[in-house]
Amino acid sequence: MYARVNPWLLELGGTAADPNFPFYESNTVFVPLKDGTTQRTNYDTALHPLQNQFVLAPMLWNMAASAFKSVRLTEKTYLRVNADFLNNVFNMPGTTVPGGDGVILNRTSANSPRVLQLTMRLTW
Repeated sequence: MYARVNPWLLELGGTAADPNFPFYESNTVFVPLKDGTTQRTNYDTALHPLQNQFVLAPMLWNMAASAFKSVRLTEKTYLRVNADFLNNVFNMPGTTVPGGDGVILNRTSANSPRVLQLTMRLTW
């Protein structure tokens, strides 16, 4: 809940006899004009109360993985083959976080591209 201009003040009112009773918990303000009259209006910040709330964007996560196979070539010789997926193993592009205007642009990816490293090790 966002703050109101006229909060509810229990020690100052609360009964229908209070002249400000209809304006508690509202954004009603009284603006004095140049001609001496007063105009009643609602204070508006032009901000929706939920506008600045954080919303998680979909698919903004990464995962790393590794796989290897060791093969015996002779009695004392081994060959080990590694495949290391260092970033974004599923190669998910990811949706970018909305900008200040609330628009999601899909021209770019939120996640970095997959990084793959292949290695072989010969042990004797």
